Amino acid sequence: RIFMNVTPDNVDMAELKDEILDLDHVHGISNFHTHSIDGVSNVFSATLFVDTKDGEEIEDIKDQVRLILLGYNIVNTTIEVVPDLKKIVKSKRL
Repeated sequence: RIFMNVTPDNVDMAELKDEILDLDHVHGISNFHTHSIDGVSNVFSATLFVDTKDGEEIEDIKDQVRLILLGYNIVNTTIEVVPDLKKIVKSKRL
């Protein structure tokens, strides 16, 4: 089986997005992707829009996202966080 940019069967993207949007300070997500490396381990990338520019809070948000991702066998993450204090970017739930 070839795994080129295939969303893993065991990852419910709508559920994952909702879990991340439920985190404090997170109000938007873009470039939201996950794909399988080998049919078991998965890779994730996303840009999160948050209502804080506090460095410690941003690191806490990233840590919380990584904990959520562990439940999806996601072993490699790229998480970009963009302070959006005016909440210009808002994501709809899937």
